Amino acid sequence: SADLDISLSWLSNIFKKHSGISLSAFSTKIKLCNALWELVSTEKQIKTIALDLGYKPLYFSNKFRASFGVPPSDIRKNVFDVR
Repeated sequence: SADLDISLSWLSNIFKKHSGISLSAFSTKIKLCNALWELVSTEKQIKTIALDLGYKPLYFSNKFRASFGVPPSDIRKNVFDVR
């Protein structure tokens, strides 16, 4: 918002009006999508991925499961079982 010289609340309202999702929810989705990419493309520990994104590991796992329907450990297990 500072780069655009507008208030964060105005930006949030406009973003939600046009996208149907709050700016904070969108930010969370982006973080979780980045985590998904790291799970399938690296061998980083899940705990490290969570901490890198600013989450405590258990909170991260709960958010990930709520978003994708499975815990991050299942994603990791399935990816490396296929290889």
